[in-house]
Amino acid sequence: MDAATQDSASPDEFLAMLDSVASDGSRPDFKESVGKASGLVDEATAEAQCDALLERLSADANDVLVLEKLVILGLARPEVFERRRIPVLQEGRRLAVLLERAGNTERAQAVLELLLARKPSDRVIERELSSLMRRNGNLSRLVERHLARADECVRAGRRDEAVRWLREVLMLDPQRRDVARMIRDLNYADVERRGAWRKGAKAAAIALVCMSGLSGVVWREASIDERFARIPDAPNGDMVAMQARLNALDDLVNESPLWMGLFQVSRERAALRENLQRMRAERAEQEAKEAQARALATTLAESQYALAQIAANQYDFAQMREHLEAALSYAPADWKERESIRRELEALDERDNKKSAPPQGGSK
Repeated sequence: MDAATQDSASPDEFLAMLDSVASDGSRPDFKESVGKASGLVDEATAEAQCDALLERLSADANDVLVLEKLVILGLARPEVFERRRIPVLQEGRRLAVLLERAGNTERAQAVLELLLARKPSDRVIERELSSLMRRNGNLSRLVERHLARADECVRAGRRDEAVRWLREVLMLDPQRRDVARMIRDLNYADVERRGAWRKGAKAAAIALVCMSGLSGVVWREASIDERFARIPDAPNGDMVAMQARLNALDDLVNESPLWMGLFQVSRERAALRENLQRMRAERAEQEAKEAQARALATTLAESQYALAQIAANQYDFAQMREHLEAALSYAPADWKERESIRRELEALDERDNKKSAPPQGGSK
């Protein structure tokens, strides 16, 4: 389907196009479809489509065409989806996974790129996009993205973060000598600052030795060494113990900047910070996955509950029962509407029992 066809299509025709697949298996460009939907689909149409698409997804949550149409409308009309508490970004990530599994990796990448453009600070989407591009061998574009990130970090003064992005580039393309020089220059800039500080500290130490004598310095070093030895060890993987040790080391360094064991402790502090950052990132990723699964379950349960209320208004109690039972099957254990749904099911049971009971009394 070409862009000219989409440009001349009415809203109904455009929405129908999103449900179709060309004979050659092609689909409208994802980014262009979001742009067209922003201009063609109003809020009322988006809400009506949202209800219909959620109902179809409740029957088959892995229907790629339906899920893609939902994500396109969500990105085009985010205000509608925010009111309905539908997590468009999470649904978009799920769509990318389904597209990749189906072999449509380019479209999966286009979805993640557009999601990241909408929320550049989302590290989970950033990691998923990088992993997808790495798996697909799209290294040149991935290298460009990492270089752009490094440039942003340098401009913002975040040199350590810039070095991490540049190291990612070297892992992808070890032949990039220019990137190796950038890392060296950034590290040298930090080394020069640390070197100036060390020279000042060394001069102060010499002056202290001259004034107080060698015995005072030896006593001071022994005292700091003893304090360092008393700091509890941190088992690897115990974030609480690792953070406590890091805080204790920070206090020791701040209070004893001229200690001879400073450089050894500085290396340990750097390693602890790096491990803690990695562990926190892994924990955040796991929590994000759990939140995604919970949000999807809640969305499906809420959609079924809404359909049950529609059926009740239409006096279709059999359909109402099916939707209520489906809502309970999808809902998390602590969903706030569970008790209400149980009461409504009990009321339906009581109604059915009264209908099936024989009439009281008999003819005279």
